[in-house]
Amino acid sequence: MSSATATGSPRWLFSACLAAVLVPTVAAFAGAVSFHGLGPDSSYALGVSPDGSVVVGRGNPGIGSQGYRWTADAGITPIGVAPGDVHSEANGASSDGAVIVGASSDSGANRYTPFRWTKTSGIQPLGTIAGGGFRNIAVDVSADRTVIAGNAGVLPWRWTASGGMAGLDPLAGQIEAVTRAISDDGSTIVGAGKTSHGGVAFRWSLAGGMQDLGDLPGASVSGGARAVNADGSVVVGYGLSDNGIEAFRWTANGGMSALGDLPGGNFNSAATAVSADGSIVYGDSSAGPGATSAFVWDAAHGMRDLATVLTNEYGMSLGGWRLYTVTGTSADGLTIVGQGFNAAGASESFVVMLPEPGSAAATSAVAWLALHRRRRSRKQSALAALLPAGPFPQSR
Repeated sequence: MSSATATGSPRWLFSACLAAVLVPTVAAFAGAVSFHGLGPDSSYALGVSPDGSVVVGRGNPGIGSQGYRWTADAGITPIGVAPGDVHSEANGASSDGAVIVGASSDSGANRYTPFRWTKTSGIQPLGTIAGGGFRNIAVDVSADRTVIAGNAGVLPWRWTASGGMAGLDPLAGQIEAVTRAISDDGSTIVGAGKTSHGGVAFRWSLAGGMQDLGDLPGASVSGGARAVNADGSVVVGYGLSDNGIEAFRWTANGGMSALGDLPGGNFNSAATAVSADGSIVYGDSSAGPGATSAFVWDAAHGMRDLATVLTNEYGMSLGGWRLYTVTGTSADGLTIVGQGFNAAGASESFVVMLPEPGSAAATSAVAWLALHRRRRSRKQSALAALLPAGPFPQSR
């Protein structure tokens, strides 16, 4: 075939015109946003420090089946295992990531030891609790490093240096319960419980003890709390509504509110992370046959697909990734940790870092996107005028 178009226009002219209207990548405002994949599909990010600087998780082929600590500068650093153990996982981090909590286990996973880790002291076992199961795991830690929450089997506990490990008050009719998170101030622990009337979300506080948060309107009771804001006043999770399994946001004044679901697929959503002030909620939702997508929710916009927001509002190029869940967020909601399928189709952990609202980087990103949107229709018209008539379709 000739290097000329059907009307004799050289192909380099067509390519030059097309290149002139291509939008720039996120590098056009470097520093505004960043996206990091943490490694092969066996890695799993489980949490992030409230200041957003340290991500914690488990497993990576380069470090074996160990808990890790990740920072943008150093990447993944293993935190080791307890003496005599071969596996570990890191589940939560203090405000600055200086203290990490998790569990260490033997080769057969017959025993789990909860621990508290620091860079100077390494892994420090937290002990045991009477009546607890063999699977004893530290789940989360308060921002000031002093209070740790966890589970000994299906017995939730709270740990302090002075009081050690103490079980939480049981729910009415409780059969079992599992802790999911602790508030930054250490006053509130949330999780999921199984009672004689169904599965429930619970909230335990120093001031009020154990509380059943109820359920969304529906035929049966089934749900659980997954995350809590900084002072314990906002809890998020999932419940069983008339629609199906649905994400919720709970407040002391408003009770439990349903957050909806993304379009496509079965009705199935769960809220898994919340900002310190409770205004931003992240989670996952069914978005098509066999497909799950990460979401972001706020009162002004409702539930939105996270990848779409990152692409349309921040100009972020995800490079072929599909984000399917969020496992944690920083206090300001601007660092987002979760799981996705990378460009090769393998499951991998990711970290998104967004600029602060009103920052120079954020302003530049918003201004660039607004300018691009204003110019796009004019540039598409100009390109259409330059293209030859005939076999080339018009651009939408």
